[in-house]
Formats: sequence, C-alpha cells, structure tokens
Amino acid sequence: MTTTDKAALCKVGARMAELRIERNMTQQQLAEAMGVKLEWVQRLETGELNFMVSSLGKLARAFHMRIADMFPPDF
Repeated sequence: MTTTDKAALCKVGARMAELRIERNMTQQQLAEAMGVKLEWVQRLETGELNFMVSSLGKLARAFHMRIADMFPPDF
C-alpha cells in the first residue's frame, strides 16, 4: 500500500468516525447496524482497513444517508 493510499484510508476512516459520533452511535452500535464485527469498525476508523467499495453502502444505510452525502464536495 502506498503512502497516498494509507492517507486516503485514514481520511475516510476519520470521516466515518465523525459521522458515527454526530449520530451519537458507539462503534459497537455501528458494527451491529452494519452486520460486521466491532474490530472491523475500529480498523476502518483508524485507517488500518482496506475495505471494499460495497462497504460504503452498508455504512450509508447504517447512517441513514446516501453515499454521496457522506463526503463533502472537497473531500
């Protein structure tokens, strides 16, 4: 994984943590809403997880929003 890839994963993870916190959700609650293990959410939020794009759909559903709305235009 390149440094650029790692930076992008960290940025996405930080945004997912921000959305989770805005919704007053714990990592465990997000994991349950997505049907994944707590460790998956923890690794996502720290940028350690190189996840599949299909996971964005699960995240969007858990946050009750569209994928496009998960990221600001300048993201």
